[in-house]
Amino acid sequence: MKYEESAKVELKREMVKDLDKEIIAFLNDHGGTIYIGVDDYGNIVGVPQDLKDEYDEKISAILTNNIKPNSRNKVDFSYNEDDVLTIHVKEGDSKPYYLTEKGPKPSGTYIRVGRSKRPATDDEILTMIRD
Repeated sequence: MKYEESAKVELKREMVKDLDKEIIAFLNDHGGTIYIGVDDYGNIVGVPQDLKDEYDEKISAILTNNIKPNSRNKVDFSYNEDDVLTIHVKEGDSKPYYLTEKGPKPSGTYIRVGRSKRPATDDEILTMIRD
């Protein structure tokens, strides 16, 4: 499989601290896929076997504790044949999604713009609420 970053694909070499923000950005957009175990150039590094349980627990904790409203039924994750953690995020139907600790404001609400995420503006958050 060829890995390439795009508006709907995010590549991460390893588990990152702000994975919750990446998931939120896809939930608030049209969905997407995050691959962990692939560098920015699309080279497969994989997830070592001894980290797989830890990564699974971290993602479950993010979905349970860090993101509101509940997004568990919008996110699926598993390891593929390349030992790459594949996180499929569907578009959310209860927008805006936000960091639990920050609430639905620019410091806690993210959107996908091109190949990156950014904080949503107050107007973008209001539009999500109205829609």
